[in-house]
Amino acid sequence: MTIQIDELRIGYSKWTLAGLALSSAIMSTLCAALAFHWLPDIPLGGEEFVGYVGMVLFASGVGISLWRLATEKGDVIVLSPLGLTDRRIAPEPIPWASIRDINVHAIKRQKFIVLSVDPRAEAALTQTGMAKWSRAANRFVGVDGLCVIAAGLKISHDALLDAILKRWATARSG
Repeated sequence: MTIQIDELRIGYSKWTLAGLALSSAIMSTLCAALAFHWLPDIPLGGEEFVGYVGMVLFASGVGISLWRLATEKGDVIVLSPLGLTDRRIAPEPIPWASIRDINVHAIKRQKFIVLSVDPRAEAALTQTGMAKWSRAANRFVGVDGLCVIAAGLKISHDALLDAILKRWATARSG
């Protein structure tokens, strides 16, 4: 008996991306206020450095959100019988059989799903530049795996995690 895995396609949410762009713009402005001493009674020192760094990071968040809002069309994540495809990681699916473990990691309130993938299967993926860069950065902070995030998508973190876990379990039992 074979078990059929239904396909789930998930795209970007224009409203969520717009919200991310707006909140990033607000945070970038607040960081600029720290960096350029627009706020009274802020002592000089480390706060200024934090302001500059935050301003740059949040401004990049604005740029990425607006870029995705303007250019991204179609599905970002596809959960199919073949495996999990996340275009932000690679154009081809990560086979369910090559996923060794699935965990959740959080930094502040941002949760992401960490896939521990067989090294040979991971090496066979045509990873995007961002996936390669973030893989190395994530490993540096102790997160070893391919990261799937629901931010900006038409699905919540919990719903995405549930869908992935169910399909992974079904594929492993079939």
